[in-house]
Amino acid sequence: MAETSTTTYMSLTLPTPGERLGPTWASDLNTALTSIDSHDHVSVGRKLGAAALNIDADLSFTVVSSTETRAYAATNMKFLGMSLNTSPSTDLPAASNPNILFTGGSSGDLYFNDGSNTQIQLTSGGALNASGVSAISFSASSTNISTDTTISVSDDLSYYPVDASGTGSITITLPSAPAGGRFFIFKDISGNAATKNILIRASGTSQMVDGKKSTDTPGGYVINSNYGSATVISRGNSLDFDVI
Repeated sequence: MAETSTTTYMSLTLPTPGERLGPTWASDLNTALTSIDSHDHVSVGRKLGAAALNIDADLSFTVVSSTETRAYAATNMKFLGMSLNTSPSTDLPAASNPNILFTGGSSGDLYFNDGSNTQIQLTSGGALNASGVSAISFSASSTNISTDTTISVSDDLSYYPVDASGTGSITITLPSAPAGGRFFIFKDISGNAATKNILIRASGTSQMVDGKKSTDTPGGYVINSNYGSATVISRGNSLDFDVI
């Protein structure tokens, strides 16, 4: 019989009882036990499967050393399965559980606790939860434009109703240097723009509206159909305006 045998997973040399003489057998055991003491199941030892894990506490992915604290990601997951927290505000209050994603409620909706102690319900009834989403709105002028008007750069309005029922055409002069992307909507609410045109022009002679300078003919963009409208957007750096 051979004096030693080699183990399957760690290649340990073990003495065969009655065959390996001392003190050699003792050295074999010391070497084997030292290998067992230092094994990590990564480079040495048998790899552990899921059945060998029994996670009975929170599992941190953050490593703290004397030089740094580093968080690591859980990668290459096929999917993330979550247990249900039937009472989200009680089971996982945002104040004591910040920055977490979980499922909760009787329907298993998706929730997120942000870092400001707010619990946000992301889904509801099989769809996105829109209960906390405000509709997009724009500030509108409460006064109709009925005469020649210059819009100040400090105005925070977006929609300007125009009443062209007066005696003549109306000229609207845009601000000289609005922020890029700011837009203005002008609408003929009187139904008279076909005969009493509404001219939208830039304030400076070098600026253009729809490719036209104020010194051109016409000197900007003209609304000339009854109940017509124009949306004018500032380019910003060039100080020109486009009409869409």
